[in-house]
Amino acid sequence: MPTKSVAGPGGKTQVVVDLKELWTEQDKRLVTFAMGTRSTDTTLFFSMGTVQDTANTQWGRKLRKKLHKAQCGPPATDIFRIMVVNFTMADTGWPEFICERSFAVRFKDLVLLLSGKTQAYDAVLPAQIGKRCCFGEIVLLDREKEAFVGAFSREAGLDIPCQPRPEPTLEEMQALFADLEET
Repeated sequence: MPTKSVAGPGGKTQVVVDLKELWTEQDKRLVTFAMGTRSTDTTLFFSMGTVQDTANTQWGRKLRKKLHKAQCGPPATDIFRIMVVNFTMADTGWPEFICERSFAVRFKDLVLLLSGKTQAYDAVLPAQIGKRCCFGEIVLLDREKEAFVGAFSREAGLDIPCQPRPEPTLEEMQALFADLEET
């Protein structure tokens, strides 16, 4: 099957995909779409309680499992193993909180606690992946790759800051309430 190269965030990187199989039967090709929830649970994991409290939640347990899966292979000096944690579906699909300093400190403490002595990744990156991408601070797990990370982040376009949630205008709010009154 062919190899396809696709532009990554900001067009600065290329994602290379090897197609292993191509299905033409419609029943095998399922594309799902799910809207973000109306919950603020994910934000609360990082703003309330302690790091240990967050580690003991279902979210923390899921992250621990992923941190211990060596999906990027064993450590190597010429390979940078990064795990991207996608917050896109968190908090109504607009998780700009991942770019806040308080989140960065808490997320780093959580990742360090959950990863323990396991070094399945060199770094962990909180992100919002979608039509528009943005990224939080990279949590470095392998200090030997510290010099490489800053340059890599800039070159790969992983330094795109999150945009704050747009505030609705008065006209938009009035239209919303008018629609609700009609139903």
